Amino acid sequence: MKKSAIAFLLSVVLASGSIVPALAAETASETTAEEAVVSEESAEETTEESEGLTEETEEAESDGSTEDASDGASEKEIEEEPEQELTEEDEDVETETTEETETAEDLEEADSADIADTSAEMAEAEEPEAVTEEAMAEAEGKDAALENVEDIVDSGTCGDNATWTLAGTGDDLTLTISGSGKMNDYSSAGYSPWTSRWRQIKHIIIEDGITYIGNLAFKDCNVIELSIPNGVTSIGQAAFSRCEMLSYVELPDSVTSISAGAFYRCTSLKTVDMSNNITSIDQNAFIDCTNLTNISFPDSLTSIGIAAFCGCNCGILWM
Repeated sequence: MKKSAIAFLLSVVLASGSIVPALAAETASETTAEEAVVSEESAEETTEESEGLTEETEEAESDGSTEDASDGASEKEIEEEPEQELTEEDEDVETETTEETETAEDLEEADSADIADTSAEMAEAEEPEAVTEEAMAEAEGKDAALENVEDIVDSGTCGDNATWTLAGTGDDLTLTISGSGKMNDYSSAGYSPWTSRWRQIKHIIIEDGITYIGNLAFKDCNVIELSIPNGVTSIGQAAFSRCEMLSYVELPDSVTSISAGAFYRCTSLKTVDMSNNITSIDQNAFIDCTNLTNISFPDSLTSIGIAAFCGCNCGILWM
């Protein structure tokens, strides 16, 4: 049944050859129209897609450019910020450098001022001042006093108003008696306070104001130089006994009496310049002064003790 139907249709188609081309043409035109519609729709879709892509691309590009721009701006800010910080640091460094330079200049100016002041002071100091004889004498006196103070070995009292000072170095000491009035008397039971240094005492100076030289005051000293001032009126017993280095004695005119043994055994004593007012010379006053060869007595002398010049190699002369 089916085959016959198909055969029938074929026969009809073949028989009506004109209908087939028409149908074919219509079919072709419809196909073409459909294709055109499809093509238009495809074109529209393609255009829409392309427009969408374009918009998306533009949005993406705009977003990208914005992001790039923002990123670029951030990078620029990052790059610029260190430069600004460096610039501020540089400015601080320049400020500090300027301040240091100003400080250095101030210091240089201050140093220059100080140097100028110092130079002026030195110039003033170098200018000699007029020195009077009195000022020179005073300065010399102060220097001598300082030297004496520096050389002081020992000191103390030797009378109610008398003091003693021992000064010098080594075996060359000077004993100075100062003050006023009488010196103390000493004995074998109570020697003078400087006795322990008797071998070192080479100079004895009795200053003005002292009126009496005590008993045994300078016994056994190795004195080679003796100074007795005008004002001393009496020399005590054995005051200079056994001063074996003493070679010369000058007694001022104030001396009126010489006690017993005052110059006992002064074996180096050669000359005595006697006081013009001497009145008495006690016993043994110059005993065993083996080198005494020259002595004179004034008319004021009224008393000479026993053995006053025993053992001396001298002739007594009357003035």
